[in-house]
Amino acid sequence: MRKERIADPPPQCWQHRTFVAAVDLDLHGRVHEATCLAYMERWRFYAASTQAYSPELNKDILRARTRQAYVAYAGSATAGDCILVRSWTLPNSTQQDKAILLAFEVKANGDGRAGLSNSLLLSGCLVLEKDIKPDARL
Repeated sequence: MRKERIADPPPQCWQHRTFVAAVDLDLHGRVHEATCLAYMERWRFYAASTQAYSPELNKDILRARTRQAYVAYAGSATAGDCILVRSWTLPNSTQQDKAILLAFEVKANGDGRAGLSNSLLLSGCLVLEKDIKPDARL
């Protein structure tokens, strides 16, 4: 199995330990793919609300809309598994595009299952579009 990585997480990036809930599993007992996208959305709000990203970006990240999402699966998790989530910003390669790029990495985290401890489970990226009209919301 090929393990996709966006980039190595910086040493001081945001980290969060959590557990997989049974409600997030598909019929095969694995975390549903749509749930992974929902997780990344929740984690970005949680990280930005705790000032995890650069001070000038946290407010933009909280107000931004997701334009695209990329996910590469490298493993799977089931109910009760402990996971470690990391998130950080990526540099945008173009000056014209004002998108915010957020990277995510999910690893198994010491749940005791043989061969899973610290293994990469998921790499992902959210491409966020800054909310250019914050006052126009309902």
